[in-house]
Amino acid sequence: MKTATFFALMGLILLSLPAAAQQPILAVRTNPEVLELAPGGRISFQIELRNGSTYEADGVETSFTSPETLSVKPEKAVRDKVLPFATGVLDFSLDALPGLSPGTQSIPFQVVYSYCIDSSCFQIVEKLSLTVAVVENLSGGLHVHPRGRTPWEFVIAGLGLALFVACLLVGRARRLPMSVHGILLLVVAGALAHGIQAGQARQAQGIATVLCTSCVGIEEARHEAPRLSATAITSLQGLERDVELLVFTAPWCHSCPYAKALVEEMAAATDRLGFRFVNVEDETALARAHGVIASGRTVVPAVVRVDTGEVVFGVENLEARLLRMLGVTP
Repeated sequence: MKTATFFALMGLILLSLPAAAQQPILAVRTNPEVLELAPGGRISFQIELRNGSTYEADGVETSFTSPETLSVKPEKAVRDKVLPFATGVLDFSLDALPGLSPGTQSIPFQVVYSYCIDSSCFQIVEKLSLTVAVVENLSGGLHVHPRGRTPWEFVIAGLGLALFVACLLVGRARRLPMSVHGILLLVVAGALAHGIQAGQARQAQGIATVLCTSCVGIEEARHEAPRLSATAITSLQGLERDVELLVFTAPWCHSCPYAKALVEEMAAATDRLGFRFVNVEDETALARAHGVIASGRTVVPAVVRVDTGEVVFGVENLEARLLRMLGVTP
């Protein structure tokens, strides 16, 4: 295997990790970590949404379910987006009823958001809890239990990124040999190792993804109007039985309009193909039944063949994959 091909494959493997895992990209924490107040008191706190990935978190909604004795205001807050490697902050207040017994309680809350990787979009639902300590005769106001911050947390990774950029520019200008590419791979590995050692595995993966994206490129979500090939039209006209498709979409999905338009084009080419668009936010039970929503993760666009249950996710090479699913591959 040629060296250039090897490095490209390594980059593609790193890029595929977050897509395969469908893991949360936001690290959520409360500030302070533990809220202390006296009966009848009020305190303010924040929810910090730290994006440790290269992907933009969209439509971030944080909502609380307050018990009768404690009240969080507002109960719901929305942030349009949290940019890659940025932190979004939401402000809240907490009130405790007078006469509330001392003790520790938990207030459940959830954070819902979406993000897209290449041609697939995911919705994440994280269920968390806020820890509240009710203390009699609380003196000195709010007792804060902060989480430590290390100012040099990402210095090594930052130096690695700077070295990578410098090597890339010099290599392109002077056409240096493959030893430069070896240095780049070491930088990627160093960023990963540093992040894992510092307890920042997700952040390290994101940094490595940035580096490899510069090497091998990454495909953007497709928005152009699809055009069926002549071969696809001929194949669809050979469909011998009626088939119905369910096209699962969501308002926050960037690639869903492309998938919808392509299915419409395919249905226009044959009377044997029917379809229905399904908004996962309106028909969650149906989406769960077909695996589009599972374990708090939503993946769209998704096209399901009703009679077989076969499902196709994303829009990469969608025409060919749908033809295979319909059994009319040329």
